[in-house]
Amino acid sequence: MTAAVANPELRRARRLYLRGSRWHCAGHYRNAAADYAASSIMLQRVQDGRSPELAEVMAAHAEATHELGDQRGALALARQAYAIVERRRGHDARRARCRILGTLGNIHRANGDYRLAAPLLRRALAVARQIGRETRTAAVAMNNLGILYKYTGDFARAEALYRESLRITARECGSDHADVAGLYHNLGGLEYTRGRYREAERWGRAALELRTKLLGARSVLVAADAAALAASLDGLGRHAEAQRLYGRVLAIFRQRYGARHYEVAVNLNNLGASLYAEGKLAAAARSYREAFEIKKAVLGDDHIDVALTANNMGALYLKQNRRHLALRYLERAKATLVRKLGARHPKARAVIANWRAVLAAPQARRSR
Repeated sequence: MTAAVANPELRRARRLYLRGSRWHCAGHYRNAAADYAASSIMLQRVQDGRSPELAEVMAAHAEATHELGDQRGALALARQAYAIVERRRGHDARRARCRILGTLGNIHRANGDYRLAAPLLRRALAVARQIGRETRTAAVAMNNLGILYKYTGDFARAEALYRESLRITARECGSDHADVAGLYHNLGGLEYTRGRYREAERWGRAALELRTKLLGARSVLVAADAAALAASLDGLGRHAEAQRLYGRVLAIFRQRYGARHYEVAVNLNNLGASLYAEGKLAAAARSYREAFEIKKAVLGDDHIDVALTANNMGALYLKQNRRHLALRYLERAKATLVRKLGARHPKARAVIANWRAVLAAPQARRSR
């Protein structure tokens, strides 16, 4: 945003936007959304309703709304913002288009719609590079596209984008910056997905230490870093340590968001996986079931994330010799993952392998 001018309402709108940004960076998404909404209303009164500045504020509002779990509302806000600047010329409009394309792509990616997300995020990076290849705008666009590539299994491209984004961000913002912590987190997540758990732990600890220094131990972003580190510790067989971290994480998310939030479901699923790895099947089943029900309520039945928890439940039920339940959940997971990711994707291949194991088990078909 540009410097404040004489109009007092415009100054107020810009102050609200900046305060909302601070709330947003600290993980207080409800407060951020309220300030962004108030800023948008004021800007519509004092500008022509077609300004890039208004579009930027609406994009930020969409991002906070997305973090609060309202995907439909977030998409509506982002689309309205994009309509404002779609045909506008000039640097400010180009920068707003880049941000909004990234916002739309991130929402579709979070919804599991990777085919919709990919062209939006690639366009965002192309626009960012028009603005400047070594800018923070380009670094943000690289990070967004890198996240998508991690989810689609293109790990080499994801790593290249993350590392380039980290180089630019550290140079532009300094090494003690929240965006640097975010990239440490993402690099750790990528290494975890590759099964490189020691490297994942290294990046995860770097993210957790930096974000704790910046935001304090009770931040939801610090909790997200702790959850990622816990997953790496599970990969290294350090389950008790991981479960203590999951307990801290769940306490923070439940306090901030309530018991039926997506982040609660993600960490219940991961806690279930940790308990399963230790052979604590009854406790794991309880965590998986709660995660599954929350994810269905928040995301809908046909979401990739719901399918992943269904796959975990199927594998657990097979371990318990409850083959009819195993087959029910694995068939559900297989249908979603093969349709949305393709049969060659690692996640789809894993659920197919589990499904075949159930079919090969004695009496699997008879007990359906």
